[in-house]
Amino acid sequence: MDSLTQQLVELAHDTRYHTLGTETVHECKRRLIDTIACAMGSFDHPLSVSMRELASHYHGTPGAGIWGTTSRTTPEMAAFVNGVMLRVGENSDTYIGKGGGGHPSDMISGMVAAADACGANGRALVEAVVIGYDVYCRLMDASNLGEKGFDQVVHVVLGTVLGVGKLFGLTAVQMHHAVALAIAPNMALRQTRHGQLSHWKGCAGANAVRNAIFAAALAKRGVEGPASIFDGKQGLCSVTGNFAWPALEEFRSHRMITRTSIKPLPVCYHTQSAALAALELHTKLNLGEVDDIHVETYKTAVDMAAGDAGQWTPRTPESADHSLPFVVATALERGRVEPNCFHADELCHPGVLRLMAKVRVTEDQALSRLWPESAAARVTVRGASGREVSSEVLYPKGHIRNPMSDAEISAKFVALFGPRSGAGACDRALKALWEIDESDDLNTDLLVPLSLQAV
Repeated sequence: MDSLTQQLVELAHDTRYHTLGTETVHECKRRLIDTIACAMGSFDHPLSVSMRELASHYHGTPGAGIWGTTSRTTPEMAAFVNGVMLRVGENSDTYIGKGGGGHPSDMISGMVAAADACGANGRALVEAVVIGYDVYCRLMDASNLGEKGFDQVVHVVLGTVLGVGKLFGLTAVQMHHAVALAIAPNMALRQTRHGQLSHWKGCAGANAVRNAIFAAALAKRGVEGPASIFDGKQGLCSVTGNFAWPALEEFRSHRMITRTSIKPLPVCYHTQSAALAALELHTKLNLGEVDDIHVETYKTAVDMAAGDAGQWTPRTPESADHSLPFVVATALERGRVEPNCFHADELCHPGVLRLMAKVRVTEDQALSRLWPESAAARVTVRGASGREVSSEVLYPKGHIRNPMSDAEISAKFVALFGPRSGAGACDRALKALWEIDESDDLNTDLLVPLSLQAV
């Protein structure tokens, strides 16, 4: 077992609920609530509906539940379907590290499916989620895989396989093989995030958690993975260069789930501050007389949300919610940024397109220097008379320096789940999530309240 794998296996086996601390457990509950809210808010998305139909053809024992229904499928397919639902609406959490950014909550569908399948209790689920976040975020800080052309879901498959391996009770040797079986076949390409974005943007993380569960299941049954998956002759480090994990004590003392940001708006994280600034300006000018809209932000935001031609002429919902011009024009024109603003039939909204034509996006070097500690943007709108109004956001709501309160997290859950479930089922599901560590039966205590058919 190479040294990096050994450290990861030690982390997984060392993590125990009773040592996590109150803050870590509470933050885990907040991420679970936020993530399932995102999934239920996208329950009727065409891709969610299609993937649920696909999952209906897969059956196995033990099974796992599909959120919002009474249906069960294989753990791998449950993780995939629920993972699509939680990501397709583009409103799940974010971690920004030295190696880029991504969505660690992608892993949660895998952890819940595995916990459901093996009959784990809520405390074991919390352990698994905390492990996953530690691995995902620490890898993001240790190595810039995006520079090498690899997608953020590589972090997802590695974090998930360790959390799922913990739930499955893998031995140290089995966990070692599970890590290798997760990495070797799942080095996904970052092209997923470029050009006109496709359905795969919402499926990539879900596919990673599906494959992580399969890797853990293989290892549990004695399948061996490639040796020295990190530091071997053609292991991961041969591509990325050498990197190091923190010592185990550092993992114990700084749990990364406390360091991720939660989104208030269903758009790419690099557009959050600009969208919030634009919303503040919505009523401050006659939009029919707007001459110029200037968005100034940090370089990564310019590159990732305005650096591709497709982001200036988005033809898919996935491209629109990753487009600074479209998001800012939507906020200014409509005074709201909600999931239905990015439906396919809204991409040609005449008012939004009119304002998009007036948008400029440039880098502000001072804001770039604040990145990644800040994710700042400034929006300045000039009218025909020459009058200007401007708004700047340094830390968008939900950022670790401007966190959403528990009440705001709960309100997001109610807003996204409540319209489908009714108040009673919504309250029961929310209560179950705040008390998840008290559950000894996740199917009864969590999945049943989430079932839309239980209303």
